[in-house]
Amino acid sequence: MIPWDAIADLDMTLSQSTMVTRLLLPPGASWPERVPGGRNVKLDRKRRIVTVSVGLPRGMPPQDFADLIGRYRAAHQARRILAEHAPAEAALGEAGAPRTTPSEAQPA
Repeated sequence: MIPWDAIADLDMTLSQSTMVTRLLLPPGASWPERVPGGRNVKLDRKRRIVTVSVGLPRGMPPQDFADLIGRYRAAHQARRILAEHAPAEAALGEAGAPRTTPSEAQPA
């Protein structure tokens, strides 16, 4: 398993009906260990690239699969940003600052 934070970049290409995903890991990221049965994974330690080959889900076009992976990555980034701001907002709430929701009318 490779956490999203450990991926510097990724690219995806279609080879017949197999999606080939290459993950570039930055120098500080821990290197994944090969697992039994992981024959569709290639590890290039020298270039720090992990290549994963998977068949497309039945009936899913290649672009939809790539978009799905992109949404997973965007969701991870959104969770990280929210987690960074959550402590600051909690401190504001504890200090007595009024909390409003977007649906509440703002005073003029």
